[in-house]
Amino acid sequence: KLKHWEDDLNQREENVKQREDHNQRELRQREENLRQREDDFKQREDLKHREELQQKEEKLKRMEDELKQREEEIKQKEDEHKQNVELNHMVDPRKEHKRREELKQKE
Repeated sequence: KLKHWEDDLNQREENVKQREDHNQRELRQREENLRQREDDFKQREDLKHREELQQKEEKLKRMEDELKQREEEIKQKEDEHKQNVELNHMVDPRKEHKRREELKQKE
């Protein structure tokens, strides 16, 4: 009988050990799965962040382009105005002379 109990006890110990091994493997597998899911999540977040940055950069570039275009338009209008002023003086210097004479008289 003692041998029988000993065999039974050994079998139970072996069963417990097998369950512990199984549980350890399962735990490691779950930990690995969790790490993988965390990595996947981080990659998605990184990608999302990069896409947001890229969109902001594109928006900034568009704004810079619009600003350059406006500056060009302003410069062009200033140049046109300057040319017009010069043309007005060139077209009829008598008017300028007359204006100066009027100013002198007022003084």
